[in-house]
Amino acid sequence: MKNIKDMSDQEIKGRYYSLINQSRQTFYEQQKIERFLESPLLMCCFMVLWLWMAFIFLFFIWIAPREGFQLFLIGGIPLAILLFTTRHYKKEWSQKKRKVNQIHYQLDAFRTKLEKAKRDIPPYPFTEASSYPLDYKATYPFDEYTYYEFEE
Repeated sequence: MKNIKDMSDQEIKGRYYSLINQSRQTFYEQQKIERFLESPLLMCCFMVLWLWMAFIFLFFIWIAPREGFQLFLIGGIPLAILLFTTRHYKKEWSQKKRKVNQIHYQLDAFRTKLEKAKRDIPPYPFTEASSYPLDYKATYPFDEYTYYEFEE
């Protein structure tokens, strides 16, 4: 990366806005993963599979061991797949969270360098909340700094 003093205003603006855009995209991906992990359907699947496994373990293993073991395997495979899938997505979510924090650190460091070099920080590209389609709450999933027009 070039020295801040040697960069043109257009290069500074491009670097600053690319960091902001990268932060927004990563934050949006993180929120998609979080929505999946907290979905009610996933929680219902977990509850049903764990209860099924407990039922099989308590009744069928002691009453009919051979059939109980077969049912235990049949019920255990979807549970194992679900556990491995959620484990993968939790790791991915923590990586996205770490990446968002790194990008925010880079943004703060870039702003600090601009202030030390006595250069203007580009204005934040605010987005009007009304420009998003079908959004009645005036927020957007990956827009951390939503701009609201205040009525006088």
